[in-house]
Amino acid sequence: MTKKQSTDPVIEELHAIRRAIAKRFGNDIRKISEDARERQEKANAPTREGRQEGNQTAGVDLGSLPSGDEPTSATMDG
Repeated sequence: MTKKQSTDPVIEELHAIRRAIAKRFGNDIRKISEDARERQEKANAPTREGRQEGNQTAGVDLGSLPSGDEPTSATMDG
């Protein structure tokens, strides 16, 4: 199966920018993220705290769930 290539020039430009950023940081997502975070701080842009070490999602410590269980709205309201 092949992907259909976009012919939308805006989408193509976004893909080109993404490829340039990835190349600039050697495809290292941690470096890309750190650069983005630094630029947001310099611009005083609002930020969102992402996933923290310790396997937490939405404030729920997934390590405390039985294996194979997914968090539900009841466990997340907590």
